[in-house]
Amino acid sequence: MLFVDCYAGCPSSIFNEIMTKKNAFLIHLAGSTIIVGIVLLLIWFVWYPAPLFELLGAWNVIRVLISVDIVLGPALTLLLYKPGKPKLLLDMSVVLIIQLAALIYGVSVIYGERPCYMVYAVDRFEAVACSQVDSKAVIANAALPAKRWQEPLYVEARMPESIEEQNLLLEEVVFQGLPDIAERPQYWLPFSVETIARIRHKYPVLGDTAIPDVWQAEVTRLLERYGPELIIVPLTAKDNSVGLVINADTLRAVGSLPVDPWELARTSKKNAAESAAE
Repeated sequence: MLFVDCYAGCPSSIFNEIMTKKNAFLIHLAGSTIIVGIVLLLIWFVWYPAPLFELLGAWNVIRVLISVDIVLGPALTLLLYKPGKPKLLLDMSVVLIIQLAALIYGVSVIYGERPCYMVYAVDRFEAVACSQVDSKAVIANAALPAKRWQEPLYVEARMPESIEEQNLLLEEVVFQGLPDIAERPQYWLPFSVETIARIRHKYPVLGDTAIPDVWQAEVTRLLERYGPELIIVPLTAKDNSVGLVINADTLRAVGSLPVDPWELARTSKKNAAESAAE
């Protein structure tokens, strides 16, 4: 009863002395920051391992999440909270509902757009979001290994062997606007020995590549941590591209560099040809 009486607005109550406008704002801000911080850690380290977070544009949704849950919510508390105010509980409930709705929306969008597959197609890796492919088609492909929930599944997309199937695929992609092979699980296979050898031969070795000086510290860090067997391959996602640093034996990503991977490959081949000519 004492709490109810105090909440009703007794100016001398202990509750009103403690729960001032400032304290209510700080408590709300701290709680919101902790919750959003936990979500961000989950996104950065589980759903969007580097460099996929920036490459897939996850910041666009994160900005909305932070604006509503860390900025707008506590600001509304600072504006609306007043000990003993009529309908204070209703006002605070509305604020929390707005925050909760923004949190659920943001997390659901980011979770649905997380990269589930790293598909090597033709001359690049493509980060394919879960929402871009039919999960039933992935399950139906018996050749694929089971996907671990915490990391993308690495596969290669192989063109059909028959000319008729190739022409049909080309027609569907070019004239009908259907997805290319990187987004069609029926064309996915585990990496073959031949594909691994071709990738190792095709792309430059990190330690032998002329990387801009601004990124030399990152290159040194990667080489010291993961060893010399690292190569740089193109990685594309949503019209963005970076140089993906992968282990040449496992083809698993260990880092990235914001450079033009195709230009690096051309420069590396040119330098190798000049060295051989000398």
